[in-house]
Amino acid sequence: SNLICSIIIFLLNEQGSLTAKQLREEAEERFNHEIGSIEQEVKFLLQKRRIERDATNKDALRLTKNEKAVFQRMHSESKREEAAFHQAFISLLKSYGIPDASKLIEQLKSLYVESCEVNIDSASSGVDEGKRKDQVFRDFCNIIKGYLKNSETTEQFMSDLRNVCMDNPFLEKIGASEMFLSLYRSSKLEQFINSKKKLVYLDTRVLIYYYCQLASRGKGWPYWNDPS
Repeated sequence: SNLICSIIIFLLNEQGSLTAKQLREEAEERFNHEIGSIEQEVKFLLQKRRIERDATNKDALRLTKNEKAVFQRMHSESKREEAAFHQAFISLLKSYGIPDASKLIEQLKSLYVESCEVNIDSASSGVDEGKRKDQVFRDFCNIIKGYLKNSETTEQFMSDLRNVCMDNPFLEKIGASEMFLSLYRSSKLEQFINSKKKLVYLDTRVLIYYYCQLASRGKGWPYWNDPS
């Protein structure tokens, strides 16, 4: 339901105003997946005053002025994070004398997407997703090693790259988005949701942050409220 609300907001920001029927059709085309009714989500967003009826066409919906401002602010912040990440990544590559920055950024995005993807179909069929994801990481390391020709230097580069990625949430957001979308696209999602035994996937940093919050409650320890 939250995912459908998000796509409704995204589509209305992109196209200005759409009817509920048009929104459903657009959303199904984006997901390549049948959604069915979106009346519940539309009603929820109207109640929260995130969307409103178009003044000239009562069947059409549009973002409220406040929601549009929030969306634009989030979009601007996302673009700022993306630009800052690209700049830091290119600077790192230059310091190691590595060319092909645009190609390697796409490789790195693919690494995050692959790492965060949750494949219910494979999990339920016994396919070892861990091995496949580990291979994606090794392939990336081998690409870097091909430029640096030295295992020790490659290890140092990967350590520096890790710091760049930790300092900017750009790639993590891409990974998180892919995780939710991959769950939604699964042919076994309904079976997964309704099963008694559930596999729960929790991001490691979220778990650590939550633990820190619990451990520091009432103690006033410095830095524990900082998720990074």
